[in-house]
Amino acid sequence: MKNNNYLTIIYMFAFTPYVVGIDTKKIDLNRDPNIRARLTKKYRYMTLDKWLHNDLKNLLSYLVVQNEKVDVLKNIDMYDPKSYMKDSDDIVEKKIKFIEDYFLTQEGVYKILKKINRELDINWIDFPHNETLISKYMKKFLKEAFKNAIMAKK
Repeated sequence: MKNNNYLTIIYMFAFTPYVVGIDTKKIDLNRDPNIRARLTKKYRYMTLDKWLHNDLKNLLSYLVVQNEKVDVLKNIDMYDPKSYMKDSDDIVEKKIKFIEDYFLTQEGVYKILKKINRELDINWIDFPHNETLISKYMKKFLKEAFKNAIMAKK
């Protein structure tokens, strides 16, 4: 009889669920600087490596290559939205490198994403679901930046 009780007690303790302590503080991934930095880097390079080769390619028409150097147009009247179609792959790469170095910095992309977060109330972690919108904001930012650079030349 003692053996049965002993087995019952062992059986009860052997299958008792183990309770793990859980930190009840809410984790806000939108404030995590690591996530923000990773998303900033992701959208910077998505713009440079993907969007500027496709949907945003007409923005390259704001840039010219003369004597192997890339610069913005001398005045806005020279802008032809289809001039990018004449660019060779080498010229396209030079223009994109110029944009990377002078216009689309890590800090600039961070400010754009922060603006999207603030103005449109889109959480940082929801950016992957809103890439079309982010692409439009990148286009708007670059277009304004190119126009400002052209106007500053006058």
